[in-house]
Amino acid sequence: MINYTRIAILAAISNLAWFICSYTWNQSRVATLEGESLARAWGIYLLVLMLGFLLLNVLITALVMGRQKAGGGKGFAEKSDERDCLIEGVAMKTFGIVITISLLLSAALLALGLGLQVFFRALSFTLLLADLGLWISYAVAYGEGR
Repeated sequence: MINYTRIAILAAISNLAWFICSYTWNQSRVATLEGESLARAWGIYLLVLMLGFLLLNVLITALVMGRQKAGGGKGFAEKSDERDCLIEGVAMKTFGIVITISLLLSAALLALGLGLQVFFRALSFTLLLADLGLWISYAVAYGEGR
């Protein structure tokens, strides 16, 4: 398994685990809140969620590439070719499309009058889907090139 595939799989699994833990933690915090305090609590949760995703992705990439470099490989010094650029473009398009659809879906739920809880729940789950879409795109694209 090449490093990019390994990074993608580990990032997807760790981000899913982070989402489950942070979402469970947040549900007890927001259960009785309303109005501005509810929006503030969900805002804090979304920041924690996204920063956790970012931190996990950086740590996993550094660990995998550092391990490869310690084993005599090139680590981060690997050169990107046209295929890498194409895969990056596909993954980012997937992420962009899913994020756009998620924002539209969340806003539509809010416009239908389903309330802030439903809006923020939909937004958090669709952020997870966008993140997983990104990493699955990487895993599939690099997995096909073996």
